[in-house]
Amino acid sequence: IRPGKRRIAGFIMSVRIIKTLRGRMAVISLDDQTARVEVTVYREVYERNLDKLVTDSMVIIEGECSVDEFSGDHAVQASEIMTLDEARNRLARALVLSLSENGLTNGFVHELETMIGGHEHGRCPVAIEYTRADSRARLKLSERWRVNLSEGLLDGLKRQFGAQHVHLEY
Repeated sequence: IRPGKRRIAGFIMSVRIIKTLRGRMAVISLDDQTARVEVTVYREVYERNLDKLVTDSMVIIEGECSVDEFSGDHAVQASEIMTLDEARNRLARALVLSLSENGLTNGFVHELETMIGGHEHGRCPVAIEYTRADSRARLKLSERWRVNLSEGLLDGLKRQFGAQHVHLEY
């Protein structure tokens, strides 16, 4: 990790709570299976994100990265902590379904509407990349089709249309 503002993701391996004169803070050990880094979570961020600081959960952390001159170890001071679903909803520019004329049935619109039911009224736009032998088009669905991204929604779409036809654009 280079010094500066960074976004990192990993599993929380440990959480150490520290009591200070200003309240509680935490130091978490974050592992992305290539390296581990200690993340300091000061009081304000700690209080806002207490429910996310759970061992073995995956989080995305935005913060300031620095390198200890003496030890050479990296450290991060968290300014934002997000679950995977929160990060998807905040950072994804679009949910894209890549479909061909063979993949579309007469009941496609109703089927899609049923699948995103319960996930509607979100901020993520939905687009369909439609391909035929002689043409290609990208259809941006209206505001009413915007969704709240979740693992359940993505899994359902992948089961229905195939994993290779469902992707997120960032």
